[in-house]
Amino acid sequence: MSTPRIQEKDLLSTAEMELFNLSQSQSVMAQRSPAQLRDKITRARGLRDRARALYRKQVGRTLATTSTKRGFTGLANERTRQKAEVLDGVVTRLSTARAQQLEAA
Repeated sequence: MSTPRIQEKDLLSTAEMELFNLSQSQSVMAQRSPAQLRDKITRARGLRDRARALYRKQVGRTLATTSTKRGFTGLANERTRQKAEVLDGVVTRLSTARAQQLEAA
């Protein structure tokens, strides 16, 4: 069963959306210093890790409620999982941009 992809703007908070938009624009990332990108990477990692931890907690609760091995029924917890995936992409793009800046310097 395929699950529908929820739009990023519906998943992310304002602060998370700011990081997402930053990671989508190569020109904006090029204007940032490596130190600024490092700070954004640290923030994005924290948000990603928080979403992953929340997903694991939700799956555990669903498991206890549904009494199935997987603990996953339909779209339960799907938004949190997708949010963690989106934030992982943000971290990857920001890290790549920072590494490119450091190589160029």
